[in-house]
Amino acid sequence: ITQGANLPQALEIWIDSFSTRNSSQEFISGWLEAESAIDLYEKARIPSLSLIPMPVTATWSFRTKDTTNNGVRIRRHYPQLAEGGYHDPDLRDIDSSFLYPYSSMPNWMITPPLIDTPAVTADSLIKSDKDWLSVRWSQNRFAPPNYKGLLLNIGAWLATRDEHTRLLNSASVGYGFIDDLALLKNISLELSVTSTWRDEPRTLLAITGGVGLALPFQKFFKDLRFESGIVMDRNFDPNDYGAVFGIGLDTYVYPLKFTNAGVTWRIMYKWYRLDSPIRGLNFSAVLQ
Repeated sequence: ITQGANLPQALEIWIDSFSTRNSSQEFISGWLEAESAIDLYEKARIPSLSLIPMPVTATWSFRTKDTTNNGVRIRRHYPQLAEGGYHDPDLRDIDSSFLYPYSSMPNWMITPPLIDTPAVTADSLIKSDKDWLSVRWSQNRFAPPNYKGLLLNIGAWLATRDEHTRLLNSASVGYGFIDDLALLKNISLELSVTSTWRDEPRTLLAITGGVGLALPFQKFFKDLRFESGIVMDRNFDPNDYGAVFGIGLDTYVYPLKFTNAGVTWRIMYKWYRLDSPIRGLNFSAVLQ
């Protein structure tokens, strides 16, 4: 669409259906009129501009003369910048890597009293004018991993069957639905695979659901965990399936340094209620 061009009939009818004060041509002229960046950003609130993610750890906050419907003065924020004289001299709790350099900012985003050669230095800005404040944003850049999402459980099971004790390998993949709901913790559903005795090689599949309860006295272990479900052999032998029960303890989540994932250590007493029951202590690492 260009200025003065004839509009498609459907577009003209659409504009006339809701625009009562302007002709369709005047309405289109408003679309094509050049606007300054500050007007588009602060007044029109164009989503493509206002939704651009800009991590900011500190700003200069200016109290404008405009007010809300409740009579509260509206504040406008300008980012504090990396160069000395453009940020609060007290950098305590400020992540300096999130301070942008002066050269990367357009003039309309620079604190007006500090543009070019500052008439007022940053360390006296909030002292010389009551409308200015130095604001710091609390940002948790190292939030611990969340139990909600994909889970990978790898462990070893010191299991007993028919009075014979062996060390079995176990692995499971699952999904965590909630990591914290009042007293309930780490609600999940998992599919596990366990290899049994070599003299009777079989692979057992178990589908289990689990939930934790917060311990009243937490030190190394954080939650008391309960699990239950059903277990069957790989070929779904109808003569060998049964219930799964488990009770154990979960530690805190320990973040891994090389990725955003974390690991929880788990010790659990598990019981597979089969024709020949299998039971014992399972030690595992839960990656989340």
